[in-house]
Amino acid sequence: MSQGLSLAIKLTREGRAMNAGVYFCTQNAKDLLDERIKNNIGMFFIFKSNDTEEIKNSLKLLGADPEDEGNEGINIQEIARRLGHSKIEVTWNTYSHLYPREEERAIEILNSIRG
Repeated sequence: MSQGLSLAIKLTREGRAMNAGVYFCTQNAKDLLDERIKNNIGMFFIFKSNDTEEIKNSLKLLGADPEDEGNEGINIQEIARRLGHSKIEVTWNTYSHLYPREEERAIEILNSIRG
């Protein structure tokens, strides 16, 4: 185990034990995917990215399946809750690019209701 990972795990555990928050800043969500770190972090802030691998790592960090095309199985409200957003609009405005089929699905649903 690298010294950085060892220190991050120690800081995370000790910080929670003392009711203190620890901030990890990284440009790559993959840095935080280790279960010993991820499970001890209470809130994540993920920034918009156009890098496919970074988006997949961010989805993994949030507990979503990055291989689920269109992310039909991911509830945007759950992502908002996990990120600590007070309004769903904040989440939607930031992460709508992860839902490329959402408009298409809405049209299909409305058309099926109209008959």
